[in-house]
Amino acid sequence: MSVTNEAQRDILQPKFLKYIAPTQIKRIIYRQRGVWDQLHLMNGSIIGFKSCEMGRTALQGAALHWASFDEEPPKDIYDEVRTRLTDYSGRSWLTFTPVNGMSWSYDEFVDDETRDMSSEIFTASMWDNAVSVGGYLPDARIRQYEESISDPIMRRIRVYGEYHNQVGRIYKQWNKKIHSISELPQEFFADDHTLKSQFEVTLAIDTGRGFAGALSLVDYFGNVFMFDEYFAEDKTINTNAHALTNLCHKYGIWPGTCVVDESSQFKQDLAEHGFICEPSDRDVDKGINVVMEYMAYNDTKPLGPKYSNPMVYVVGPNCPRFLKEVVRYQWKPPAKTGASVGAPRTEPLKKDDHMMDCIRYTLVRRPDASRPPAYEDTRPASIRIRDEVLNRVRARASNTSGDPTGIDNY
Repeated sequence: MSVTNEAQRDILQPKFLKYIAPTQIKRIIYRQRGVWDQLHLMNGSIIGFKSCEMGRTALQGAALHWASFDEEPPKDIYDEVRTRLTDYSGRSWLTFTPVNGMSWSYDEFVDDETRDMSSEIFTASMWDNAVSVGGYLPDARIRQYEESISDPIMRRIRVYGEYHNQVGRIYKQWNKKIHSISELPQEFFADDHTLKSQFEVTLAIDTGRGFAGALSLVDYFGNVFMFDEYFAEDKTINTNAHALTNLCHKYGIWPGTCVVDESSQFKQDLAEHGFICEPSDRDVDKGINVVMEYMAYNDTKPLGPKYSNPMVYVVGPNCPRFLKEVVRYQWKPPAKTGASVGAPRTEPLKKDDHMMDCIRYTLVRRPDASRPPAYEDTRPASIRIRDEVLNRVRARASNTSGDPTGIDNY
């Protein structure tokens, strides 16, 4: 069976006929005029032609030996076809350019942690088919096409067939080298290794089949540090709540603010465990824009929390789920059919977004900076020294007794 897109359906037939002698064809069944549905061969083989746009149900029922996709299909279509292959231990073949970025196919076939180890991957570029290396495409034509693509990322995708996580990516500002830190700064901890009580801590919770919790604190300058996370699938609400309790006890804290997705049905269950949750802001676009603001930084100026450049940091070793999701959090791909075909989508793809929801719930509130104890001067050292010098100069200028007080004492 061959699965294709509507736009490529009509050009498939003449290409296919090049490899089959007319004497091998028993009959052709048409779905509608000019559109093949099945090709029956004299040897008893049947080749079916389906479109991804026909939906998953159109692929149900058949037992297949082999399936071919001519572009990256939706995940549910691929899963259905894979099910159809189980009766005969059949195989599938996918040929596509990864224009959708790090989509499900990246996790399924490429990512070392999640890939299907029984799959084989072959990557080819246009230059592998150049005349200069024995191929069929003129070198000048490849070079001309490559130079015509202004976006360097899209050039690597279209010409060299590479995956890139910037395609459709929502948080393009995220830079692991800048936003991810190895540990929470020691200034946040007391001598007993628990968090100091003066720092405001937020627990953001995303409920559902995938349950997520994220702990964050705000420093004296308004910077937000996501310092630990919890994630589990298919666990009871009581199991998840106990896990969050243990996570809080690990740091000797109980969050002053708990925020949960506004549609959650588990607010009362969480309250029974002591987590009194307020609903999150339901405006997703607003939340995404706020997260972008916190992630934004100016690399021509000093970087780091001291300069609030950027204003959000994640303790990477404690938050592996966040690190996985943030580079895969994408806008829905453009529509392939209907009046809006080709138009960019303005809503996120609802997949692997649990920690993305948590960071949005946390930051859209724009949490206030923590209040330092009255005796603790948290201003940058340069400002403290400047003010001390000025105070001593003023004291010297007002000294009428001749006592050598002030700047000379430095």
